[in-house]
Amino acid sequence: AVVSTQSTGGSAAMDDTSPQFNSTVDILYGTVLLVIAILGVPGNALSLHYFVSKRRDVSAIIYIWITLVDTLLCLCAIPIAIAYFNNREPTLFASEIFCNFWHFIYKTLSSMSIFCVAMLSITRTFFLLRPFKSISKRLVVTLLVGYFLFQFAVSTMIYWENGGKYQYSANFAECSATTNVTRYEVVANVVMSLTTTFPIFPIIISCVISILALMGSAHEGRTAAQSSEKRYASVTIVMFTAIYAIFNIPSSVLNIMIIADKSLVNSMLSFDSMGYFSNFVWSLSIPLNSLCNPILYVVRMKNLRAALLATITGKGSSDMYHTARTEMITHTHC
Repeated sequence: AVVSTQSTGGSAAMDDTSPQFNSTVDILYGTVLLVIAILGVPGNALSLHYFVSKRRDVSAIIYIWITLVDTLLCLCAIPIAIAYFNNREPTLFASEIFCNFWHFIYKTLSSMSIFCVAMLSITRTFFLLRPFKSISKRLVVTLLVGYFLFQFAVSTMIYWENGGKYQYSANFAECSATTNVTRYEVVANVVMSLTTTFPIFPIIISCVISILALMGSAHEGRTAAQSSEKRYASVTIVMFTAIYAIFNIPSSVLNIMIIADKSLVNSMLSFDSMGYFSNFVWSLSIPLNSLCNPILYVVRMKNLRAALLATITGKGSSDMYHTARTEMITHTHC
């Protein structure tokens, strides 16, 4: 496996002399991506509809961004799936305009996704430690919009540094950078560190603090029902953290190692001759993560399930949505 630095992080892939791809694994990857699109797009879209229709508070605002980004990421999985099903032929990526647009949007959304989760984790911890304090909604919106504009600007800079063009890579079944010049590598590594690697650490740290804060409240004279709710929230936070850890820690660790010693990572990934491990870590895990979020919402929130069912069937009441929203904020602010 040969490591090549892309616009949002390091990635391992085969070179142009790579052996024939495994058609069975390709079909498996394509099927997974297709399932992500079929389930993830409506799942996240329904969640987005739910949050948009509710009163805006800090958590709801961040959830709106998360569900919007996840919906688009699941949509972005479709062209990759089509390529896997067609023996790695570019198909939709054959269009230079589409190739450039897809790469630009996909990498920006990938970075935005983990930043939103970091914001959600930090605000959750703040509210647990300072329950009588508030965070300005304007500040949250400013940070989210500001980060998006920052990422957009940096992506634009990398795009032009790359010669204003991306091209289809059969190794990843997606569009990627066409050059790997020194200046581009430096910029890409900085962006990768800021946007795809380090946000995972405040997510984990803030969730650990939240769990300790929740579990440390037993001596406060709470009722059995309140204690049970706290434990439920703790389990939800652990699940939420575990999902992000599974899909983000491997790439984060490898990204840091690439900055320190790219040749070492090349050596470590020498077993990955056809790049399937690399594809999972840096490509497949992103839309998978986007699929898991609405599943977690549905599994952990009974009233939210009822609200989503009401949306699908056109039945229900505003009271159901209000109850579901209350449960969501109580149980899942991680």
